[in-house]
Amino acid sequence: MEFLTFFAPNLESAAYAVGYAQAEDRLEELLKNYRRANGNHGGSVWPDYFKQDLIQRMWRHAEISREKYQQVSPKMRAVMGGLPARRFTSFMKEHPEQVPSWAQEIHPWDIVALGRYIIWGGR
Repeated sequence: MEFLTFFAPNLESAAYAVGYAQAEDRLEELLKNYRRANGNHGGSVWPDYFKQDLIQRMWRHAEISREKYQQVSPKMRAVMGGLPARRFTSFMKEHPEQVPSWAQEIHPWDIVALGRYIIWGGR
């Protein structure tokens, strides 16, 4: 197995590159995880997820993440802004044929919500 090594000029660029590669490899899975974390995975697309959505909304992952986002250090906000928002936007614009019809807009604070979802044992 051959591994390639890449170098980025700064942390923000590295986060963007990693995020773009993740979107390239598993866009649909990541979009579903952001929906799960925000409690909007169910609805008309996946009605069986109503209970899980209710639980995530009770934990208030999306709401708390939006409220507390400004308390994150400017450096980390720059990294998170490159990670979820710009990577998805770039990849989805460049590859519209891979974007599911149910795809949502990704905001920088969504990565915080996803982290809360994972830490709190989201299923």
